[in-house]
Formats: sequence, structure tokens, C-alpha cells
Amino acid sequence: MIIVTGGCGFIGSNLVKKIHQLQLGEICIVDEQGKILQCKKELAPYTEEFIDYQTFLQNLNCLKRGDIVFHQGACTDTMNYDSLEMMYKNFEYSKRLFDYCRIHHIRLIYASSAAVYGMGENGFREEIECERPINLYAQSKLLFDNYVRCFKPSTQVVGLRYFNVYGPGEENKGRMASTIYQFYNQLSQTKEVRPFKNSDEYKRDFIYIDDVLNINLHFYKNPKISGIFNCGTGKSRSFMAIINIMKSYFNFQITEIEMPKGLLSKYQTFTEADLDKLREAGYKEKILTLSEGISRYIRAL
Repeated sequence: MIIVTGGCGFIGSNLVKKIHQLQLGEICIVDEQGKILQCKKELAPYTEEFIDYQTFLQNLNCLKRGDIVFHQGACTDTMNYDSLEMMYKNFEYSKRLFDYCRIHHIRLIYASSAAVYGMGENGFREEIECERPINLYAQSKLLFDNYVRCFKPSTQVVGLRYFNVYGPGEENKGRMASTIYQFYNQLSQTKEVRPFKNSDEYKRDFIYIDDVLNINLHFYKNPKISGIFNCGTGKSRSFMAIINIMKSYFNFQITEIEMPKGLLSKYQTFTEADLDKLREAGYKEKILTLSEGISRYIRAL
């Protein structure tokens, strides 16, 4: 059985579809009951197994050797300052799941985050000296990474530090949806996009969903590899670069806006994945450029 927690979310639902397409095995989707009700019709062709995330945690003894868990479920709102919710969903829940998988020899591939690097003063390598979280979300993710680091499990455990993931299915992320998706919505509705001022200076590592799925499945196919790995392109691009690429597909105006004051001190102005460790783990596939990814995304939209 292949279990996908957060299976109704952006990355999780795409992962479910890819696993089904490749016929890798039976799938069980774990998520909040309300989200399951919303996505069940869309995902029913891929599985009949849907379990509430709390029920799943109470029945971990249903897991058995040979199963694998893609743990994509989390509180992903970086602006959520409810420490109890954030620490429960991103640390305590993950910790209990990991402990069970570790003891009972069940493979675990889980979602970490590039947010743990903060402003990236020391780079974006999977090393402690590079990790400087600047918000509660990032702290919760790093706390779990560090808990995993305390053990040397005999069964695979992989953490993937996602950079800025974009692509089909992210519409349910709301304000956490990628800049690319938000720009597309703006130009579709008003024929203009509204980037922050100085958007040519804000640079992020944007990775298309297809590449994220391929990296997940690389570790699925290589069960002897464990560790924490970056999941990005290794190339940062500015928000203005996104706009210039989209200009080749659409006509729209550009209206710059001020960045909200609440974001100023906690906004990553630059991210760029160091991919050395991922490549050393045998991942050789070409990763889409921003132009290639946006082209695919626009066709899908």
C-alpha cells in the first residue's frame, strides 16, 4: 500500500495521480475530513481509500512492512502564527508517524521546506550552518528535520526541502499559491499584474510540479537511500522574470504595489537550491527551466 498524507493538497493530489498513472500500487489518501469531502469526486478514479488524518494516526498499526508513506500533509500557511496548530501538524504529528515507521520498518518520504534556510546568508545546502528559520512555519519544519537527524533508521527515511513549487492543482492554496498562479489570475481578471515594487530584486527558485513528482519517485525507486535533500532547480529567477516570460503569451499592464509591512522582515528575498547532494544521490534527470515550466503551466491553465 502507498499512503499519501495531504493527498488532497497540491503536491499530494498530483502525486496520487502520478502513482496511479505508473501503476505503482494501491493508494490510500489521508487528509482532513473536510478536504476529503471536497476532493473525493476528483480523486475517486485513483483510489477508493480515503482516511481522516486523525483516524490514520490512531490506527498506525494497520501499516505493515512493505508499505510506504509519502507524508505531504502539513500546515503550509507561512503566515499562520497559531503555534499550537503549527507545532502539532508539522512536528508532533510527523514525529509520531516517523517513530512508528522507524520502529516497524516502513519507508517514509516526507515534505520538508526550503523555508528552513531563512534569508540564506550561508547558502542553501542541507547543512546545519545554513539553517536559519525566520518564521514559525520554518521553525516547525526544521524541528522535525532535526528530530529525524537524531536517528539512523534501518529503513528509508527521506526529507525533501521543497523550494517554490508551482503547477496545476495549486488553486486550493489560496494566498500561499505561487506568484505565477497569482499573476495569471490577475491578468485573466483585470488585464494587469500587480507585483511588489523592486520585483526584479526578489529572486526565488521556482520548481515545476512535474519535477517535484519525479524527485519523489526517484527515492521511491531507490529504497536504500536516506537523508534530507533539496528539491529545487538550482537556479533563482526574479518575479520580474516571470512577468517577462508571461508577456510572451499575454497582453497586460504592470502596476507595482508596496509590499505589506507585515511581510517585510519575514520575506525570503532570495532562494537557490544547492543540488549537489541530490545529484550525488543519483538524480540525473534534467529539471525544467522557468520558461519551460511556465509554458507547460499555461497550457494546463
